[in-house]
Amino acid sequence: MAGEERLREYLKKATVDLTEARRRLAAADEPIAVVGMACRFAGAGDVNSYWDLLSEGRSAVLDEVPGGRFDLSEGVREHGVYTTRGAFLADVTGWDARFFGSSPQEALRMDPQQRLLMELTWEALEDAGTPAPSLAGSRTGVLVGFSDIMQYGRVQIEAEGTTVVTEPYLGQGGSSSVVAGRLAYHFDLRGPTLTVDTACSSSLVAVHQAGSALRRGECDLAVAGGVFLAMHPDMYINACAASMLSPDGLCKTFDARADGYVMGEGAGLVVLERLSDAVRRRHRVHAVLRGSAVNQDGRSNGLTAPSRGAQVEVIRAAHAAAGVSPDQVSYVEAHGSGTPLGDAIELGALTDVFGRRSPENPLHVGAVKTNVGHTQAAAGMAGLIKTVLVLKNGAAPPNLNFTEPSETTRGAGDIRPLTIRRDLAAARGVPLLAGVSSFGWCGTNAHLVVAAAEPTAAGTALPTLTGEPAATTSEENADLPTGPELLPVSAADPAALRERLSGLAAAVAGPDTVLADVAHTLQQGRAELEHRRAVVAVDPSVVAGALTTAIPLPAARPMAGGPRIGLLLPDTDGRTGAGAALYGVDPAYTEAADACLDALGGTADAVRAALLAPTAPAESAVTAHLAHFIAGWALAAALHHRGPRPALLTGRGIGEITAAALAGVVTPADALALVELRARPLDGWNDADLEAVVVTLPRATPHTPLLCGVTGDLLEGGCAADVDR
Repeated sequence: MAGEERLREYLKKATVDLTEARRRLAAADEPIAVVGMACRFAGAGDVNSYWDLLSEGRSAVLDEVPGGRFDLSEGVREHGVYTTRGAFLADVTGWDARFFGSSPQEALRMDPQQRLLMELTWEALEDAGTPAPSLAGSRTGVLVGFSDIMQYGRVQIEAEGTTVVTEPYLGQGGSSSVVAGRLAYHFDLRGPTLTVDTACSSSLVAVHQAGSALRRGECDLAVAGGVFLAMHPDMYINACAASMLSPDGLCKTFDARADGYVMGEGAGLVVLERLSDAVRRRHRVHAVLRGSAVNQDGRSNGLTAPSRGAQVEVIRAAHAAAGVSPDQVSYVEAHGSGTPLGDAIELGALTDVFGRRSPENPLHVGAVKTNVGHTQAAAGMAGLIKTVLVLKNGAAPPNLNFTEPSETTRGAGDIRPLTIRRDLAAARGVPLLAGVSSFGWCGTNAHLVVAAAEPTAAGTALPTLTGEPAATTSEENADLPTGPELLPVSAADPAALRERLSGLAAAVAGPDTVLADVAHTLQQGRAELEHRRAVVAVDPSVVAGALTTAIPLPAARPMAGGPRIGLLLPDTDGRTGAGAALYGVDPAYTEAADACLDALGGTADAVRAALLAPTAPAESAVTAHLAHFIAGWALAAALHHRGPRPALLTGRGIGEITAAALAGVVTPADALALVELRARPLDGWNDADLEAVVVTLPRATPHTPLLCGVTGDLLEGGCAADVDR
């Protein structure tokens, strides 16, 4: 017997170990969903305007450094600076320190790159439908690409003298380790947090690391990205000394005239989640990261010289991780720095990997640096966000500054840098696939394989009774009844509220607006800030006008501690059809009513008819009273789902029983039984008889104490239950 017991225990352990091994193997190949995005690039203040810039074929390059940044005249005179052109953000100094809870002194000493990342983290999480405050204490990772030479610290020292180094905030404000750490600290995120510096490939390496952390189960959500701002003239002095910048300030990737890149500024963040979790939670999916790889040049032709062999290896490794073949990939966003050597090596590597393709299946190659310049540590994010937008739109915009193909380009065959807009088609049996490359001058290379989101994964989210998003897409919602929707909008101050109302009005003005989706996003996917307005809308065609009308109206502000709400539940008046307006329209109401009806058994059909048919007389008093209880119970569930929590529940007659059930004094099943017992003596009585009879729920007495099932507190006799006690 002892031997059998040992064998049994061994088999149990082996089964558990096998199950865990299978789970880990499955997790190792888990696709990663991009559920949120935010960016700032030159000429583009957000993701939508970024796509507008790219799809319209515009360049964001300016002739001079914006005023107030730094003066390059001395660099031109004395240090060999031969270009002042660049793709710059319009404003890098403005920041709402009060909104982010920073003191004026801390804000002053904080690197603008850190400030920008804080803004984008808030925006990316909102885009993911996950308000930043809701993640406090969560297993959310933060991985940020950042490569800087203490620009902002030097700017302050030169402006204010060396005494500024005695301020503690200076070190925190300029430290690269704090870049990711500050985001985790401010938003109280508890997952893996680190700053990645591999120069130009930093942000794509950060995305790779974030995906790995998600697959290993180290976090449940991850924010990944990168940032770069040019704040000191030494950036130009050093780049010109190394002949990295194009003299005419144009990035001419894959062109015969390629002679360097143009300096660019920007930042981008993506919110990542395991695809299975995103689908289960009904989060919108922008695209799917199928696989990625990172490697190193090792000893090549020089520290900063790219390696064709290493680029081939990293792309093939990413394909292997994604489980795809080269001929299934329709588009690659190249590193595309616009240097003669770099372009030739990269096209050679692409030819080695993708060269065996038919003319009917060419590989289209993009180069975003021709639009927004080389954004250094944020370059990978410029490429990744562009690629996600290409997949979402099914089309790739042209590269700029391409007039004469280089010799390598002419010899690349069906590896074709884009000269015009191209519609993309997926290979048979797979979603539309693309690759993104980013190569650091330190020799660290990264490549991602990105897939268009499947329709089921890209569906919109609708609320359910439990607060979890329902497994419903917008297409499925088209056949559901529609009803009034509450659209709450809030902001940190009145001016921001007006701006937000205006922006929302513009966003919902299109014919494809699904009102339920908009309402759910505003109710569940946005933080509740101090200044608020709300609009009730029934028809999507008029919601934009209603929001516009609300713009000049004064904002409402929350009461200290919130309002105390009382819910009064009346007795039945004999009429039927109380649920006709909400049943089948409001998901929370319908689910709560169905749960009650399911508990009734054989009488359910008659009660349902009394609940829904206003013109049909009830079969009996029992039927009418049960329908009335269910209407009150379901209405309370619908209100609870939308947020209001009553501090006081009171009722009369049937409403008294409903209040007792809502307060936890009795279970819903017991409440239904009480209603039936209360109504049964009334069956067969006429109206005159009923007028002479008053039936109420017996009051609690000291001899029959009632305890609240929610709080455990003793409830005094009477029909009111204070659920805050």
